Amino acid sequence: MKKHVRCIAPLLVLASLSACGLAPEEQYERALKSYATSDFVTARLDLISALEEDPRNVRYLTLLAETQIAMKDGEGAVFTLDRLAGLNVQSEELVIMRAEAEVLRGHHDQALTLVDGLGSASAHRIAAMAQIGLKNPDAARKAFAAGMAANPRDPDLLATFARFELAMGKLADAQSYASSAL
Repeated sequence: MKKHVRCIAPLLVLASLSACGLAPEEQYERALKSYATSDFVTARLDLISALEEDPRNVRYLTLLAETQIAMKDGEGAVFTLDRLAGLNVQSEELVIMRAEAEVLRGHHDQALTLVDGLGSASAHRIAAMAQIGLKNPDAARKAFAAGMAANPRDPDLLATFARFELAMGKLADAQSYASSAL
């Protein structure tokens, strides 16, 4: 526990320092730029600071959940998505984000339930990831195929499919999907 406190304390100090002099909207804009360059730590710190001033801002909370997912922080993402649900904010995008957070948490069956019946490439990508977690490669391949039918140009789907094919030893297919993702 003491180790966590020593790790978190500097982040909180950094977050408070980064917030100096910036309005929440400016912090959000900076977080968007940080997110776009994959600087997720900075994005998260700016969003946390912005939310201290405006804790019910749906845009800030949504980007924070996206950032937490990008950082593979399923627990944090679920907490943030629960805050959005408490504000009665609902969308298919948020359902898909929650499903991905559940995959990150190892709750594969929950993720499958959440995306069941959704037809987007993102939903099929999450279903494939859940099936991989459940050690069902044939079901994962079917989910990938359904995702490709929905949108064969979705970069996240293609990148995830490339990693799957690489793990399955299909190097040529993995390279093809990775190239398409780029």
